[in-house]
Amino acid sequence: MNREERISLFTRDLAALMRADDAMVIFNLAHDEDTFAQFSHPRAGEPLLCEVSNRSEGWNAHSLDAEQVAGLRSLGYEIPSPHHQANPRKEYAGDIGALAEQVEQVFRKVFRAPEDYQVVSSGVVG
Repeated sequence: MNREERISLFTRDLAALMRADDAMVIFNLAHDEDTFAQFSHPRAGEPLLCEVSNRSEGWNAHSLDAEQVAGLRSLGYEIPSPHHQANPRKEYAGDIGALAEQVEQVFRKVFRAPEDYQVVSSGVVG
C-alpha cells in the first residue's frame, strides 16, 4: 500500500466519521492490532477524540520511547502517565485532510512503520 492509498483511506473514513453520531473508526497496522490510531465523537460536527496506542505490554508500563513521545507531543497529543494505562490522546476539530496527514505521520514516524506499510480500517462503526 502506498502513501497516497493510505491518505485516501484515512481521509475517506474520517470524513464519513464526521457525518456520523456516536461513532468511531480505528486504523491499525495489518496483522498488528496493538498498533493503532482511533477516532470517535458523540455527535456529528463535534471535535474528534483522537487516540493512539501506547503500545503497552503490561500494567504500569508503555513501550513508547522518548523520540516517539516527542513525536506525538509535536502533533498535539497529551501523553498520560504509564500508571494510568491510558493512550495518548487529543481533541481535533480542524481539516480532515490535515488529520489524515497526521495519521500517516503517526504510523511512519512514531510507530516507525516501513514506507510500504499496510493499514486496515474498521470503517465507521456506531
